[in-house]
Amino acid sequence: TYSNVPAILYFLEKGAQPTGTVYDILRKAEFFKEFRVSFDKKESKKKNRE
Repeated sequence: TYSNVPAILYFLEKGAQPTGTVYDILRKAEFFKEFRVSFDKKESKKKNRE
């Protein structure tokens, strides 16, 4: 499967928040590790659960 990385980065840099499903797909593809993109809302919610 092909991910249009430049388009994904463009929208994320503009402030787009991925849906839960899209977030999971990007996480499984290690998108966040590779591009060091973070989502404060998502990450803070997950940290609060732990």
